[in-house]
Amino acid sequence: MSRRFEGKVALVAGGGRTPPEAGNGIGVGAATSMLLAREGCRVAVLDRDVDAANRTVKSIAETGGEAIAIQADVSVDADCARAIAEVQDAYGTLHALLNTLGITRSRRSVTQFVDEEWTAIMEVNVRGFMLTAKHAIPLMTEGGAIVNVSSADAVVPSHGNATFAASKGAVNSLTRHIAVREGYRGIRANAIMPGAMWTPIALTKLGTAVGADKKELPEAEREAVRRQRRQITATQTEGTAWDIAHAAAFLASDQSRWITGQVLMVDGGASVIAPWDVQNKPARTVADSTLHFVD
Repeated sequence: MSRRFEGKVALVAGGGRTPPEAGNGIGVGAATSMLLAREGCRVAVLDRDVDAANRTVKSIAETGGEAIAIQADVSVDADCARAIAEVQDAYGTLHALLNTLGITRSRRSVTQFVDEEWTAIMEVNVRGFMLTAKHAIPLMTEGGAIVNVSSADAVVPSHGNATFAASKGAVNSLTRHIAVREGYRGIRANAIMPGAMWTPIALTKLGTAVGADKKELPEAEREAVRRQRRQITATQTEGTAWDIAHAAAFLASDQSRWITGQVLMVDGGASVIAPWDVQNKPARTVADSTLHFVD
């Protein structure tokens, strides 16, 4: 493992870890935090649930890394200001901000619009990304990188939540705006659009019926659904949080110093395969080399 983040400080918003349960995977924020720490970064793990943040910090400490937990609601301006102040008190500076969080409430379409749902999702998925950047950028006095986790839903419409898709489209636009406006500070901004991954949030997204409130996918149905999801990708594989974490680490690192304002699709090729060709692909002939280091 390289040490490309030696001497660097990163804030991972949404970096908390859900209680480990067999088969439920790990979230993008926790995986990203752990990977950055493994490569020498000092990580501030921000989460609304401080217990979740502490679980990630514990996982980092167990592999010899350094991290602190910060409790904050990213939709609250004062919380974001306090969180950045805590990073400054602990480490004095900041080199990378990674917004890995996002919420959804249902699989409602435009015609099933619910105002309260719009407000709740936009407050976290858009306002939260705006506020963390607002307060983090002034602390990036040596330049740095912002990585926003968006979603394939932003550009590949599905029968998911219309408000969630709109929120992630806004994240893409916000990312490009930051790249243009803050480039003079030496700050880069890029976004990642994950496709179908196996993470804790997938359990509720997959279990939710079209037009209904979210519901966890029953255990008996999980393997069949996962097999179907693998089939819709060009690689016939299922992504994990580690796939997104490695992409995020690259975009946060100096190795991507000339990359900014970009939106990277990480979806196993699902967005480029023709729908009518899904059933006509030859079966995969090599084993899937799942990317991870600890889970």
